[in-house]
Amino acid sequence: MAGGRFELSPREPSGTRRVRFVPADRKGVLDAEALASLAAAAEALAGDGETTLAVLEGARPDLFAAGADLETVEALSGAPALDFADRGREALAAWESVPATTVAVVRGGCHGGALDLVLSTDLVLAFPAAAFAHPGAKRGIVTGWAGTVRAARRLAPRALLELFASGDPVPADRALANGIVDAVVSTDEELEELLRSFAGPAGDTVRRLKRTARAVEGLPLRAALSVEEALAALGSAEASRRSSPGRP
Repeated sequence: MAGGRFELSPREPSGTRRVRFVPADRKGVLDAEALASLAAAAEALAGDGETTLAVLEGARPDLFAAGADLETVEALSGAPALDFADRGREALAAWESVPATTVAVVRGGCHGGALDLVLSTDLVLAFPAAAFAHPGAKRGIVTGWAGTVRAARRLAPRALLELFASGDPVPADRALANGIVDAVVSTDEELEELLRSFAGPAGDTVRRLKRTARAVEGLPLRAALSVEEALAALGSAEASRRSSPGRP
C-alpha cells in the first residue's frame, strides 16, 4: 500500500504556499514515503525566494497526522531503527530550515511524530477540537525525531513532563496555556485573517525575527548582540528599498 504524502500547493498571490498531508488510510501515520515527500516539499520551498509563508495542515478535519506506526517502531532494532529515526530527523530538520515563516494549522488529532513536526514550525495555530499527544510514552517509546529537544524550547518543565510522561492527549486550550500552541482560532475566516498577517510585506517582522534567531543561536551574548545589530540595520535598509523602488 502506498504511504501518506505531503502535497505542496502553487504559490498564492499573497506569497503563501500550503503543504497538506494526505494520509494513506485512517491511521494517518508518517511512514518513509511521507517523510520523503515532506523533505521534497521543504527543499522546493528552500529554493523559492518568493514564498513568504508556508502553511502546514492535514487533509482531514479530524486528524492532522499521526507519527510513526508504533507497531512498526516496536519491531525495529539495530540499523533499520537508526535509519528510520535518521529519516525522520532529516525531514523535520529540512522543514525547520525553510526560510519562509512556517505555520502549522491543527484541526484534530496530532500524535507522536506529527507533534514533533508541529514543534519544528515557527507558529502553531489550533482549532478547539485539536488535541496533542505522544502516545508512545505508554509503550516505553521515546521519540527519535528530536521532539523532546524542540519541545523543551517551548514548554516549561512541568508541561514538558506532562506531555511526554503521560502520553495523554492535551486539548487545544491547555496546549495554548502550555506553549505548544500560539493561538486558538474558531473559524476558517479567523484563520485566514491571521495567516494574512504573516504573509507578504505584513509578515516582514516575523521573518526578520526568524532570521536573527537562527543567526545568533549558540553564540555568546556579546557576539549575538553584534549580529542582531547588523541584521537589524540590514532589515531597515531592505525595508527602505522596498518603500522607495526607484532608489539604488
